This record gives sequence, C-alpha cells and structure tokens, in this order.
Amino acid sequence: MKKVTDERIVFENLKHIKTAFLVQTLGIILILAVDGTRNGYEHARSNPLWLLVLITAIVLSYSRLRTAVESERPGRKPFSYGKAVIGPLAAGITVFAAVALFSETSIMNAVILGAVLFAASLIPALLITFYRKKNQDEDDL
Repeated sequence: MKKVTDERIVFENLKHIKTAFLVQTLGIILILAVDGTRNGYEHARSNPLWLLVLITAIVLSYSRLRTAVESERPGRKPFSYGKAVIGPLAAGITVFAAVALFSETSIMNAVILGAVLFAASLIPALLITFYRKKNQDEDDL
C-alpha cells in the first residue's frame, strides 16, 4: 500500500480530525455542565474530565502560538529573553503584593499565587520570543 502524499487529501484528513476533536471537546464540556448542574460545581470540578479539558485547552493554546507568531507582520523585532521575563515578573510581583496587602490570606498563599502567575506568563513569553528569533534567523539566511 502506498503512503498518501497528496496534500489535498492530507489537508482533508486534518479537517476531519479537527472536527472530531471539536465534537469531543464540546461533548466533554457538556457532560461537565450537566454534572455541575445536577451535583454542584465542586462535584464537577473533582471529575477527571475537568482536568482533561484544562490540559486540552493549554496544549491547544501553546500549539497555536507558533502559528500566531508566523502570521505576524514581517520585520517585527523579537525581545531579548531578558525583556521577555520583565512582564511576567512584574505581573507576579503585582499579584503577590495585592494579595498580601489587600487579602486576609496568609503570605504563603500570596507567594504561591504570584509564582503561579509568573510561571504561567513566563512560558508563553519565552516561547514567543524563541519563535520570533527563529523566524528572524530563517529570514536572515
């Protein structure tokens, strides 16, 4: 059996996979919504499907980063990695300070929340910088 190399057929298969993925994700969200309505939010949140939806959303977002960077206008200069850290660091410190000063929770909760926001902002910022530098290096060749 020959391997299919026609780009139109490959593209059509990718469309079918995308449709199946969309239907599956919407079905999982519907199941969680029904479960949450019947048994309460805490019960729905303890369902392993909730974790699956979150992981799926994160993976999909990270995989779309590359496409988003490639579709940017040409000639956009990438940040250095040091500058890419400044925004997430400022966000983490701001959230830490706001939670520590204006909330009744402990300092440890403020540190955890600030660190999570810092990490969640840092990873995409570094990936975007990496992709922009890679595109710039490819354009220079």
